[in-house]
Amino acid sequence: MNVNNDLEKLIESLPFFLQEHLTQHPNKDKLIEIVLDLGRRPEARFVTGTEYLSQKIISWQDLDSMTKRMSKFSNENRAGIDRTLHRISCIRNRQFLINGLTCRVGRAVFGTISVVRDLLESEKSILILGKPGVGKTTIIREIARVLADELEKRVVIIDTSNEIAGDSDIPHSGIGRARRMQVAKTEYQHQVMLEAVENHMPQVIIIDEIGTELEVLAARTIAEKGVQLVGTTHGNCLENIIKNPPLSDLIGGIQYVTLSDDEAKRRGTQKSILERKSYPAFEIIIEVNQQNSWTVHEDVQNSVDLFLRGTFAIGQIRQFSFTDKIKIQSKKFQNYNGSLFNDLSSRSSSVSVDIQNWSSINKANDENSFQLKTKNLVIYPYSLSNNLLKEVLLKMGFKFVLTNEIRKASLIIGLQKHLKQNFKLTQLAKQKNIPIYSLNQVSFYQVSKLIQFLSS
Repeated sequence: MNVNNDLEKLIESLPFFLQEHLTQHPNKDKLIEIVLDLGRRPEARFVTGTEYLSQKIISWQDLDSMTKRMSKFSNENRAGIDRTLHRISCIRNRQFLINGLTCRVGRAVFGTISVVRDLLESEKSILILGKPGVGKTTIIREIARVLADELEKRVVIIDTSNEIAGDSDIPHSGIGRARRMQVAKTEYQHQVMLEAVENHMPQVIIIDEIGTELEVLAARTIAEKGVQLVGTTHGNCLENIIKNPPLSDLIGGIQYVTLSDDEAKRRGTQKSILERKSYPAFEIIIEVNQQNSWTVHEDVQNSVDLFLRGTFAIGQIRQFSFTDKIKIQSKKFQNYNGSLFNDLSSRSSSVSVDIQNWSSINKANDENSFQLKTKNLVIYPYSLSNNLLKEVLLKMGFKFVLTNEIRKASLIIGLQKHLKQNFKLTQLAKQKNIPIYSLNQVSFYQVSKLIQFLSS
């Protein structure tokens, strides 16, 4: 992990009696923000806690000298330091004079998104959820750089508060080759979003803090034009979005539907139920629970439907440490017909990956785990290309036979969305004790990763 925080430039803008203390502070690399309030002692908030920086109280002169060293405050009472990512927010009194400052440290962190690198390569729209201060802006800044520099996409950032690329007219190097469009006022954000699509031909648009109905509508419009979206919004989990009317359109919108008596009886539900109205604008949702533990919904449409039916469960948790390997836990979830499936999606990362709890839908225990090395490989492919399977298996050096008869198969590999619709196949496989492994998408990498997992 590489961190660029330009901390010296922030320290230089502080009152003189604080500069030396912070420069020599042993935990300055863990600094989150500095709080300067008139008539109070200055505080520094670190990852480990809060501490006072001086016995001296803040005066009008201290606040005035500091505000003169930075850019002009916007209508949202925010300012920045030229060529940095630091954000200075002010508190004003009733006479509109500044009597308090919050100095947030902005960091460009390189290497944080390796845990979701495969999701970026999928070209699907991604929504990042998290409470304030958890690091959503840092994440999408790194996503913008990776998409623009490493995946060579045309990326446009809608930088309403200048937090992603800094307050200067020249964007911070943390966004790489991505382009940045600034927004004069917060209420114009949705207009600039649409302007970016119409005028600058982006393949990807990055949006921070989607919050109003107009911004949600603009996001849906952009998604329908075939442009990949990466955005953030406040919330702890998918349930928060579902239950928030202005934001629910991001995941397809929610509506009440009245069923007939027969249909309600067949489903075992009340006549009036909640259903998703349309396709989600964001196909993937990442919940940033903690800085090193994220919950991923790789199929938002399915997750929302299961939640509304009352059968929702976590699909995947990804944990990482910069001194250890990434760990991906794929948990089972139960769909409406009672079948259990696992999500074997692509895993691409710049670091090594440990994959845990990937199992077949009818595996009884670890002793019955399927091993390619110890069994004859007779595969029944379902909704998969025979040529693709042959190419992967031949390249990996396995002897195999592809069969069209389920009873002869030693395992079944298929596309998840089609397997879930074929209840007879899963029942037959269960009776014959044939393990089933499902893939989210058909690609050489996903199939080879599954084979590698089975043979380990």
